[in-house]
Amino acid sequence: MRIFSWIVLMIVLISTPAGMALAQGEPPAYCGQLSPEDCAILTGAQEAMLALSSTRFGADITYALTSSDPEMDAMSFAISMNGQLTWEPSLLQPYAALNLSDPAGMMNILTTAPETFVEFLRSLAGEFTVQMTMPPEMLTELDTAEMPPTVLRLVDDVWYLNMGTIVDATDDANFAAPSWLGLDLATMYEHAFSAMADRGDEQEGLSELLASDTFVAMMDPAFWSEFATVVRLPDEAIDGRPVAVFQVALDYGAMVNSELFHTAMGEYMGFMMDSMGFEDADLSGPYREAMTAMLNSTTFTFEQWIGLEDGYLHRMTVDMGFNMEIAKMMSALVPDEDMGDVPDQIGMSMALTLNLSAFNEPVEVTAPENAQVINPLMFMSSEMFSADND
Repeated sequence: MRIFSWIVLMIVLISTPAGMALAQGEPPAYCGQLSPEDCAILTGAQEAMLALSSTRFGADITYALTSSDPEMDAMSFAISMNGQLTWEPSLLQPYAALNLSDPAGMMNILTTAPETFVEFLRSLAGEFTVQMTMPPEMLTELDTAEMPPTVLRLVDDVWYLNMGTIVDATDDANFAAPSWLGLDLATMYEHAFSAMADRGDEQEGLSELLASDTFVAMMDPAFWSEFATVVRLPDEAIDGRPVAVFQVALDYGAMVNSELFHTAMGEYMGFMMDSMGFEDADLSGPYREAMTAMLNSTTFTFEQWIGLEDGYLHRMTVDMGFNMEIAKMMSALVPDEDMGDVPDQIGMSMALTLNLSAFNEPVEVTAPENAQVINPLMFMSSEMFSADND
């Protein structure tokens, strides 16, 4: 179990940089009530990032969990990453065409997104270091005093993980591994997407749902403008160069309690229940109570620092948190069940800071020698990590 926990953590870690790079291909910038000049800065930054082919990055992510139950200790952990990545920018272009105001067109794009995402993964190359800070109880489960810094390389479709530092950190005598382990994650994703493609009827039903009047109205920028605000904050400087700072805040509580949101979520729940064979189930009422209990207190703030000279995104922060009324949520979904020791509230928060630099500079990286390349689906095989493995 300890070895499997290590590997799951590593998969999450090495998948994160791909998500950060892919995030630059988001839909058209939301400008709200900004002036045309300020909106042009946001829109120009998005276009510049979509054309970007490489960057050096530093990312810090922190998570925290609290509970109203005095017997549950607060828990937090952090991930820091530093390195450089390069990719094929043309593979991000389809995502630039995503338009929330056109759900049907959006679904047409998303049906080809899996193949595009796999190709994007295959185009990634680079090297970065990951450092995790974890609660003592999780370190005990992993049989180590602290998480060691881990180096990863992305070369020719393979994500190489330096296993040497992990082996040195664990006290498990049965844990042996090659110095470098190559993970063909692109193939794993390709198999997963292929399995999803076999569910064509479900995808067609989802397309029809998103094209309904309810979802068209909910995806309209006019709906989001009721709950989202975007402002330009005072300009700052990064490395001596001027940057414009923009902040987006979303009032989740107001959105979750809006009638249109609940109607849309009720229709979505109906679709999900039908797809699972529960055609007569009606969870719209309980689901509404559960969603309100879960998201009513959610806060979300997103800030961007955009270079006024080069137009690139130099820094991004995301802060999100909520206090789930967990007992109320569970009672709404399963009213006949005894909640027992379920706490009244569980609080969760996440903070991300991403710094970018060295735009479009060459990235040179080579595959490590004598690495063992495997399919990640083989992680369940304990023989791979036995002490007898050479």
